[in-house]
Amino acid sequence: MITAALFTAARGGDMTTSRHGDTGTGARFALLSAFYAGVVYLGFLAMFLYTVGFVSGAAVPRTIDSGGPRSNTATAVVIDVLLLALFAVQHTAMARPAFKRRWTTIVPAQAERSTFVLAATAVLALVFWQWRPIPAVVWRVDAGAARFVLWAVFAAGWILVIAMTFAIDHLDFFGLRQVGHYLRGLAQTPPVFRHPLPYRLVRHPMMVGFFPAFLAVPTMTGGHLLFALLSCGYILFGVRLEEHDLADSHPEYRAYAAATPRFVPRPWSAAARPVRNMRIDTPSISLGKEAPGSGHPSAALIRVRGLPARGGLAAGPGSGAPGGWWPPLRRPRKRPV
Repeated sequence: MITAALFTAARGGDMTTSRHGDTGTGARFALLSAFYAGVVYLGFLAMFLYTVGFVSGAAVPRTIDSGGPRSNTATAVVIDVLLLALFAVQHTAMARPAFKRRWTTIVPAQAERSTFVLAATAVLALVFWQWRPIPAVVWRVDAGAARFVLWAVFAAGWILVIAMTFAIDHLDFFGLRQVGHYLRGLAQTPPVFRHPLPYRLVRHPMMVGFFPAFLAVPTMTGGHLLFALLSCGYILFGVRLEEHDLADSHPEYRAYAAATPRFVPRPWSAAARPVRNMRIDTPSISLGKEAPGSGHPSAALIRVRGLPARGGLAAGPGSGAPGGWWPPLRRPRKRPV
């Protein structure tokens, strides 16, 4: 509640989210919101880099295999599972639309996303601080070329994760755009994704990056394997909750999901073929930014502008006028002359 008290004090007890106008109090509150979001963003960047070091076992004082408190194997397993369960509960609960509706009666709407990021950063810090290593080796790859390949795949996974935050609007994903709009007195607008190729290949490209980031290491210990399996298991569980929320809020999402695979791309399918002039409204997460009323960064809704809606394909708002919601489209075949 420290965050809520801070914002309440700045606004003299008013927690509404209307435009701040030109009043001195409103301007100070807008600046406080921007400062808060900026500090949270920098903290998350530091934690993201620490996470890479923690999983790789390099450049940080406590890693997944060394530096932390020591316990016997059974105790370590119990503590590590509880730590990751806490992260899963935080991510799952705070990403749900019902929680957000209640939460934004306590914190300002423009700070909701930043507060989610702050909570995730705090829980990750606790996980890394209290993680118990389990040093028993499950596998070890000694060949130089094979080790290089595994580290390259590991790095590619993390690069894909961070790249997808830019694909779905990096500023919006971390709450910076929301406070920027509030600072300037602008209404919140849905982010526009201008290069939708990843989301035409799979529905969750960011989550795809986490699999090699957690698993592609030359030396796999018991503690690392536990971390990887539980984290990947949570991803498989979390995306189903996310998609359920998306389908409830946007019935047209079902058509997109039916045409686009979840994790494994099918380059030969219609979903992977280019569709020009496409807009994607991204969701706000469980590691991310939601489409209105949903909750995760990895799924996307596709809206094709400037095309008339056709019966059976378009659904939801605007489906009776040009620019309705569409599933990925097949290119028409050329007829022989």
